[in-house]
Amino acid sequence: MKILSYLSTYLFYALMIDAVIMLLAPRWWVFHLFINFVPQFALAGLVVFTLLLLQKQFKKAVVLGIALLFFSVPFVFQVYASPPPVFSNSMKDEAEGISIYHINVNRINREYDRLIESIMTESPTIVTLNEMDSEWFANTRDALDGLYPHVIDFSSDGYRGMVIFSKIPIQFFEQQNFSDMSPPVVRIAFAEPSFTLFTLHALSPISAVWASERDTLIQLLAQEIQDTPGTIVVAGDFNTTMHGSILRNFVKSTDLLDARSGIGWEPSWMRGTILAVALDHIFYRGNAFVGDFRVLDDVGSDHRPIVADMYFPT
Repeated sequence: MKILSYLSTYLFYALMIDAVIMLLAPRWWVFHLFINFVPQFALAGLVVFTLLLLQKQFKKAVVLGIALLFFSVPFVFQVYASPPPVFSNSMKDEAEGISIYHINVNRINREYDRLIESIMTESPTIVTLNEMDSEWFANTRDALDGLYPHVIDFSSDGYRGMVIFSKIPIQFFEQQNFSDMSPPVVRIAFAEPSFTLFTLHALSPISAVWASERDTLIQLLAQEIQDTPGTIVVAGDFNTTMHGSILRNFVKSTDLLDARSGIGWEPSWMRGTILAVALDHIFYRGNAFVGDFRVLDDVGSDHRPIVADMYFPT
């Protein structure tokens, strides 16, 4: 029993250190990495909380319980308790439906057939792809040519490449470069249904410079969205989760809704491992509703495809 008591005490202090680091997340990019793992903190905290109660370490249990409530309640509300806007069957019948499919293919991954099979099985209306180099584009273009007549090719060797396939006509598109380091943001206007799609790939926070680039890109995109009228959809690899202030402020300042809201925890990066988190997102606002959001099976990348079925009332 002493071993269990020591273990629960050590784990308690480890979790409290983690909690302090997450509180200080806005202060330093390294600390911000920890805030992405709130679900893991919550699960470990519940186990340790139970151990503390069994060991009658009630003071520690109360302190840990407060920390769990502080970090976990917003997470639970976001993914389980926060329902999407009401969308009745009658509204669905009178709306135009499309589906948006997004994935960071990971340029090291070369399992082209798995991605192509996933796209053909899902048959989405629009496909947005990150880290598309010339080989990736050649393989996917040849396989999808008959299904997706409208293609935007910004493929590039390295992490900056982006490609968009669409079944519906594209009215206008442009590549927006907010810096020389970050991948571009692609802005696309569709007429039927009428909406503007922004797709992006924010840099991974593997250094202070890249973390700053990620944050700056997201902030500049927020300003662009604020200046864009009408219905908007945003899809991409943000390389951060909704647990941190960066993405929460982005959503708040743009009045965007999260396609995941009310559907449940759906991690897209390292899914099936202890590190699983939701780095890929689809947001929207305006004359649109989400009927379903899901994360698909592994296609060889460290990311998994995300899909949102959306409806645009006519």
